[in-house]
Amino acid sequence: MKEQQNLELSRPNESAVLNARANKLAQEHAPPTQPSGHTLSILEVGIGKERYGIETNYIKEVHSVAGLTPIPCTPDFILGVVSIRGRVCSVMDVRRLFGIPSGLLTDADRIVLLQHNDMETSILASSVGMVNSIQTDILSPWKPPGDASMVRFVRGLSPDGLLVLSTETLLTDEYILINDEVVL
Repeated sequence: MKEQQNLELSRPNESAVLNARANKLAQEHAPPTQPSGHTLSILEVGIGKERYGIETNYIKEVHSVAGLTPIPCTPDFILGVVSIRGRVCSVMDVRRLFGIPSGLLTDADRIVLLQHNDMETSILASSVGMVNSIQTDILSPWKPPGDASMVRFVRGLSPDGLLVLSTETLLTDEYILINDEVVL
């Protein structure tokens, strides 16, 4: 009889236990909540040993790096220019922009041509992957290894280590635009 008394629940306690169970079951079967952030369509590229995401709405095309011509008096992150169907386009190495050592060019390297309004540039990529969607609210802040002001060129870091670039900033920031004249 004593054992049976321990198993019996009082009415208030029974109600609380049943409500807790019902809430737990309701949460397990509830549809997943949608993230509140904006969804970006990104192209995943490999740059050296790192993975970067580039917003697809700024990507015009992808090409080989054939015919890269170095240009004197340009910042270190500008590798040179290439001709794409008669248009001259600069090639940027984001590793150098962020103060990360870069390697030598290979035949497997590609350039991802970006465009925003009248501005065009391209980013050097070791590999080109898949197009994926990513929610902006899952991105965490990124701390650049060199100059802290370079954080403006990055939207954030995904939980799986994808560094999502702020493509519009790469195409419009005064630091990237080169309007210097060399007088001989």
